[in-house]
Amino acid sequence: AVPTGEEVNNYKTFLQYLKSNASLASAGRIPFQLQMLCCLWEEKIHDQSEGSTTTDIYRAIIDHMIPFGDKEEEIKLCLGEIALHSIQSENLVFLKENIVQYIERYSIELEALISTGILVVLDGKRKNIFQ
Repeated sequence: AVPTGEEVNNYKTFLQYLKSNASLASAGRIPFQLQMLCCLWEEKIHDQSEGSTTTDIYRAIIDHMIPFGDKEEEIKLCLGEIALHSIQSENLVFLKENIVQYIERYSIELEALISTGILVVLDGKRKNIFQ
């Protein structure tokens, strides 16, 4: 289908927006990140100021993609601690017992973390984390 004049203008505006911000331009070089930027643009969930940082961009992407519900802050902090532990221990696989301490600290349910799509539970057949 041939794009309408409005679609062409929106496309040009989006390209100009990407070019005007170094953080955006660098994020736009990675296909997945470019797709997320396009989604944010289409949904009009973006900050058109030229001072957007990479952190601002990722925050907008995460906020748009993940259904946090009413425990948003607790879930983000819990996932952050799990990520930090993962980096420090150089390990991406955890036993359920290791995750429980974070869940209890933030008074959230395991299902709330899993519903974000960031934490994945694999079954025991694959020698996974939550057995």
